Amino acid sequence: MKKVVLALLLMVGAVTFAQQGERKPKLSPEEMADKRVEKLKSELQLNENQVAQLRDLTKKQMETRKVFQEERKAKKEAAQRDRKELMQQAKQRMDEERKANDEAMKKILTEEQYKKWVSIREEKIEQAKERKQERKAENRKPKMKKE
Repeated sequence: MKKVVLALLLMVGAVTFAQQGERKPKLSPEEMADKRVEKLKSELQLNENQVAQLRDLTKKQMETRKVFQEERKAKKEAAQRDRKELMQQAKQRMDEERKANDEAMKKILTEEQYKKWVSIREEKIEQAKERKQERKAENRKPKMKKE
């Protein structure tokens, strides 16, 4: 039984690995335009004048599309940088707020009360971390499809 399961796993792995290598090469805008024009030429029975005009138009479209894709990629990268910066700023503000809160609590509580309050807060932080890890573990589990 173990041999059968092992053989099946090896076959599935080999098939999966083989499929990953079947990616189409990226075409240049000119190549994409030529490919599209050739397809339309046969489908629409275009004459040579129409083919030339369509080829020019399609090349312009493909170049414009490439520019838009590059702009979108640049915006996405900029947004990620901005997001990181905003997260760092928010973390810094939270740290400052936490320090101010600690100072205020020190003034309000006695030394023993403050120590107990710190230990309670640390326990809550630890519990929150554990819950977060549990949620991550639950999200990683494959979910069964309902039929």
